[in-house]
Amino acid sequence: MLKCDEALIESGEQQEMFEINQFIISLLEDHEDFVKRHVSIDYQFLLHHKFVSACAFFRNDAKSCSYSERVLPHILAQSEEEGFNHSKKAIVLAEYADFCKKIGKYDDSKKYYDEALLTWKVSLPYEGCMDDFEFMLLKKDRQASILISQADLALTRSIAEKKSVAKEARRDSINNWNAASELYQEIIENTKPRHVFVCIESAISSKSQCHLLMAIQYGKLKQWNDAEENFERAIGQNDSAADIAMVRMRIGRLYFDRYIHNSTTVDGQHDENLSKAIIQTSIASHKFETLNAKSPPIFLDRAHQSYFLGHIYEAIDHAISYLKIYVKIRTGLCCNACNQPHLDGEVKHYCKACNAAFYCNRVCQYQDWRGENQISAKHRSLCPLVKAWKQLCEMRPEVEDMA
Repeated sequence: MLKCDEALIESGEQQEMFEINQFIISLLEDHEDFVKRHVSIDYQFLLHHKFVSACAFFRNDAKSCSYSERVLPHILAQSEEEGFNHSKKAIVLAEYADFCKKIGKYDDSKKYYDEALLTWKVSLPYEGCMDDFEFMLLKKDRQASILISQADLALTRSIAEKKSVAKEARRDSINNWNAASELYQEIIENTKPRHVFVCIESAISSKSQCHLLMAIQYGKLKQWNDAEENFERAIGQNDSAADIAMVRMRIGRLYFDRYIHNSTTVDGQHDENLSKAIIQTSIASHKFETLNAKSPPIFLDRAHQSYFLGHIYEAIDHAISYLKIYVKIRTGLCCNACNQPHLDGEVKHYCKACNAAFYCNRVCQYQDWRGENQISAKHRSLCPLVKAWKQLCEMRPEVEDMA
């Protein structure tokens, strides 16, 4: 039996999904040769997608990759003949590109993303299920999704091969996110109430996420104005209070980074940047409190700002609040870099210095070490603090109850 978190099978519905997906995996593995010989190419695409989805339920990327490597070359070779559904092919190509990226086959990943993007551009609508205009919008949505994946590929590949993100990789990612954002804008402007296959709310959220990711990378490149502009666009039409709180927190961090960057230069906006950082972080903190949500990074941001204001004891309080939450939630149940949930016994990579940061693989560990994780601060900076805090809690357990 495949491993699965107990949480996945708590309810009857989840138990049923567990059994269905386990059955799909077993059936397709046992009848792999039969499917190749006797099932039409369209249904082979569909069955491959079902297998991948079932593996995703169990978060078993290794099994999905192994199956795709065995069957996908055959499916793609057969698909060169006329009469198959291009849309199904594009979906499978993008899925396989995702898994190639996860196992470090970056050339293959780029190849299949490019093929998927091209296939969506030439694909025809499902017969009878939607009109041509709606299908055009659906194609734009799928193309935007692939562009976002390609942006992530550029960053992941740079980290894996160079242990850092090159400026060229950041700019390539920005270009892909920008192209995706433009496609989402077309969807937002042209979607009608009668369209059921395209969700305008999803397009708005995805467009906002593109601008957020662009802003973060512009900040890494020290292109402050471009970063600020894209943060404001990320808020734009987004009415999600949680998303807005996260963006405000990021804007505060941008102003603080700009403050630190200019600390040794003559800049009339120097003190103003710190003031803006405090304002934005306070707004974000208030929104998180309103939502009754805990965001550990906000405590670290406030600790930094308090320190540079000279409020040392306040900075220490915020730092302790951050460490208490950080150590408590980082238990190996998810990756410290990408937040991917981990199965029991699945964690193979972790920080041996503090034993409080866990990862999917070495790439995720590099990302977290250098602060490319989009979640928290550089683990390179946090590691000594986390280690010291854990040691203190072991010697003096009562400190965990400190205010």
